[in-house]
Amino acid sequence: MATKHAREPDREFKSAPSAIETLPALAKERGIEQQLWDVFTNSLYPGAAVESIVAVHSYCKARGLDPFKRPVHIVPMEVTDSKTGRKQWRDVIMPGIGELRVTAMRTGEYFGIDEPVHGEEITHLGIKAPAWSRVTVYRRIHGERVAFTHTERFVEAVATKKGGSQPTWIWKRRPVGQLDKCAEAGALRKAFPDELGDTYSAEEMHGKVIEGEVLERTETMPPAEAEPQYPESRTATVGAKVKAAAAAVAGEPEAELEPEPAPASSTGPSLAEIESMIAEAKTADDLDTALSFVNDIQGDGAFRHKKRLNELLVVRRREIAG
Repeated sequence: MATKHAREPDREFKSAPSAIETLPALAKERGIEQQLWDVFTNSLYPGAAVESIVAVHSYCKARGLDPFKRPVHIVPMEVTDSKTGRKQWRDVIMPGIGELRVTAMRTGEYFGIDEPVHGEEITHLGIKAPAWSRVTVYRRIHGERVAFTHTERFVEAVATKKGGSQPTWIWKRRPVGQLDKCAEAGALRKAFPDELGDTYSAEEMHGKVIEGEVLERTETMPPAEAEPQYPESRTATVGAKVKAAAAAVAGEPEAELEPEPAPASSTGPSLAEIESMIAEAKTADDLDTALSFVNDIQGDGAFRHKKRLNELLVVRRREIAG
């Protein structure tokens, strides 16, 4: 006799709203499509403010990052106005440790990292953790492997809840991992100061207070196609590209652009030859030779070409390493 199962109560499912209803006007202005917005709001950043998600998209677009890999985080932070002493909670867009690693790798000079070294175990705010974590990262400078070390102390790094008597949930859950990330971020800043500057990771700033002037939130963000301000040597080229893109959208014939002057190496091969060297490289030494020519690139557009070639170097180095 077949067993009769109790019928599961009917569940009420609401049909998905139309794209016009769910895609905010600000997101549409910034060129975000409905499918991407759904991933942002349902998976990557559920519950976040519209302005914050749009800011994440703009950050990733400007940096050439894949937003699906969550290279940046929306961090609620208490901002203190230095003039009035008034405190407000604001969403701050901050890069994660992964974004710092990507920036280092893109230089083509990142040369590895040692396992973290820990100090003696202590108990602080009810958590047992190493007193400190020390991380060393390496960068290739003029062919030499140079070490950059940073030590992060637990009592200084741990983020606390309001009042400072208890750590935040993430520090309770994985205190060693958080401490190691903070130490790695500090080491990366030391090794790549020009690329990272004073950029702190979300792992370091979680639960912290920002001291400074509170800026009033504006209702809208700057226009999506606002032309960035570059030095005069690049303004003409950028302006021409923007006009050409606008003409293409409007269905007008694309205006011919004057080719940018190719950056020239004072004593080395052309860009095309460097690319061939990278593609045909068989060993790490071959790539090091190509890297030396990349570093010698000069002239207009040198930074852009160096960045592209360094990315090719990183990919080829991984292929050779297997």
